[in-house]
Amino acid sequence: MGARELVSYRTAASYYRAGLRARIVAPEEIIAWADRIIEAEPTALAEISDIAVTDPRNIRGLIEALGVVAGEETPEAVVLTLLETIQKQWNTRQISLNEAIERVTRLRIGGELRGEVAVAEGILEDQYELYTNGAWGTAATMEADVQRFFEDCAKRSRAHSGVRSNDR
Repeated sequence: MGARELVSYRTAASYYRAGLRARIVAPEEIIAWADRIIEAEPTALAEISDIAVTDPRNIRGLIEALGVVAGEETPEAVVLTLLETIQKQWNTRQISLNEAIERVTRLRIGGELRGEVAVAEGILEDQYELYTNGAWGTAATMEADVQRFFEDCAKRSRAHSGVRSNDR
């Protein structure tokens, strides 16, 4: 296995670990990914096999197994890809506005969002709480603010030379 494959595995494992924590990615999708690697490359990392044999109901075990491959910190490109995934799910109405906010909030709470993106998400979360309590804005205003948040993240993503959702 070359360095390129190792980087690719780490990037994908980072995506899946953060995605699982934020409930963006299903455990079965992660196990299927590990199975595909093992099928294509029988000499893949033993850690990939550990992911493949983890019970999908054991979320903590799956997160830990992914962490062994992913390393400590989630790369910014991966976080931006996760935000793109949430945006697509929301734009296509696969998830509600509330679910989109919850997923982005889970990324922040999990430590995945950093810097300006974390600050913007915190403001968005505060606005959403005020909105749900009837103390601020309308549904249209809230949706526009969420869309603006995602558009700003997309600009950062385009400026970043990292992973894209169709690269996984």
